[in-house]
Amino acid sequence: MDLRMIENIIAIEQEQSISKAAEKLYLTQSALNQQLLRLEKELKIQLFERRKHSMIPTFAGRTYLATAHRMVDMKQETYKIIHDITEETAGEISVASAPEGGLFGMPDLHQRFKES
Repeated sequence: MDLRMIENIIAIEQEQSISKAAEKLYLTQSALNQQLLRLEKELKIQLFERRKHSMIPTFAGRTYLATAHRMVDMKQETYKIIHDITEETAGEISVASAPEGGLFGMPDLHQRFKES
């Protein structure tokens, strides 16, 4: 899942500066500015108010960034779940039993599973 451009726009928000964000991301200021300009052209709206020494999100920018943050959070949570699965600290188990025996054994089995 590549959210690099979205993460770059979040960096502009956090640093309030294209040059500072570019430095943090190890990009040229020009490359990061071009990404922002392409995105604004695609959306047909300005995402940041460009002031002399700072970049302030516009209403549209704040809207975009709110969703961007959720997307990055979802990526991180998904990667954490996948990591837990590969480390075998999370997973799925299916248990079945006959109706006659299931009522008596399942609560005990469930409790032992939770404790392990």
